[in-house]
Amino acid sequence: MPALKGQGGRARAAPVRVKAGNHSVAFDSADIEVQTEKSVKITNKYGLHARPAMQFVEIASRFSSDVRLARGDKSADAKSIMEVLMLAAENGADLVIRADGEDAEAAVEALTELVASKFDEE
Repeated sequence: MPALKGQGGRARAAPVRVKAGNHSVAFDSADIEVQTEKSVKITNKYGLHARPAMQFVEIASRFSSDVRLARGDKSADAKSIMEVLMLAAENGADLVIRADGEDAEAAVEALTELVASKFDEE
């Protein structure tokens, strides 16, 4: 993709044009963010109690993407220990890890691996 001169002479990506019927929208390709999600099941004996919740928050906080953890109709900021604990996810709980941003896929993968490892408790 050709680079264009941006503010201060810095190169920036060329705009992307999307057509739908008679409409066309242009936007900067640098504004494109990835959204990804994955379903997981809590399988460690005591569920997502304080220690594993803190591990989850610490890993989620390493990423610039917006990371959310959902249980049914409840959704929590995965970077907030209080919100994660409020999900009360016991053993067997089905959760969805969602991330929006440039490193969304890496965030979801890292958190999925943490859950699969049973938070190194067993």
